Amino acid sequence: MKLVFLSLLCALGPSTLADQNLKLDSIGLGKELLIDGRIQLPSGQKLNSHAPSKVEVFEKEGSEWVLAENVDLNQFFSLTELIAFQRSVKLRSEKSELMLKANLYHCPRTGRGLCVIDDYVGLVQRDKKKPNTKLRLALNGSSPRASRQQ
Repeated sequence: MKLVFLSLLCALGPSTLADQNLKLDSIGLGKELLIDGRIQLPSGQKLNSHAPSKVEVFEKEGSEWVLAENVDLNQFFSLTELIAFQRSVKLRSEKSELMLKANLYHCPRTGRGLCVIDDYVGLVQRDKKKPNTKLRLALNGSSPRASRQQ
């Protein structure tokens, strides 16, 4: 199974594995971040429970990005293609730069057809004029048909 998956990744080529840039709103200062997430998968798709679908929050310390939180998206059960979640993240600094990375692995609910891997990355600006640290995160899974055309 691993060999088939690796072969599929090689067949896709590097252009299909490029990160999609997230445009995220700025948030206020503070040592806690609240992620309000909504993931919309294409019709008939579900997260692959055997793959590491996740949202990671990184905090910049000096010149290094340090993982602050890893949100396992497979823990959020949904009967539909819409997955909603909230997660509170403790931060080390109230002013630090933040980066989010997300990976979605989704497949047809029927178990037959193409699976898709969507990778996202985005920076979160901090603004002392903003009143809170709630971050709205909206991810749209790409269609298996669109992935084949790349």
